[in-house]
Amino acid sequence: MNPDPFEGNKCSDKTCLPAQNVKNKISCRRNNVGYRIPCKLCLRDGGSGEAVYIGETGENMHTRMKSHLSKFNSKKPHIRESSAFYKHLENKHGGLTMGSTFGDYFSVEIVKAYNKLMTRQTEEGIFMINVKGELLNSKTEWHQPK
Repeated sequence: MNPDPFEGNKCSDKTCLPAQNVKNKISCRRNNVGYRIPCKLCLRDGGSGEAVYIGETGENMHTRMKSHLSKFNSKKPHIRESSAFYKHLENKHGGLTMGSTFGDYFSVEIVKAYNKLMTRQTEEGIFMINVKGELLNSKTEWHQPK
């Protein structure tokens, strides 16, 4: 008997950022996850703490990252500028360096897998409130009590 017939839904995509992070113990193909995407430059600089994007998705992280990357790499300025990651690089680090990719600036960490939608969304809010540095999420993406 094979205890894991799907081999943990391993990712074979060489460009998959969540799969490249060896710290991720949860498969990038697992649905219903919470995640965080910290800025590597801010972590390296120290200073006032980290800059991080907190998220949750009912999709898997592989699919969700494609959405983030599509916005970040868009050729249309109005789409690219709606990316929290692009805005952060422009405002805090002087923009993108030629030849650099998303993975050069940000790492993708899958924090937790969930079974229930409400738990996933509630914990996302708790993670956001507890960020010690800069939160990259736009205020329009989440609702916080006054």
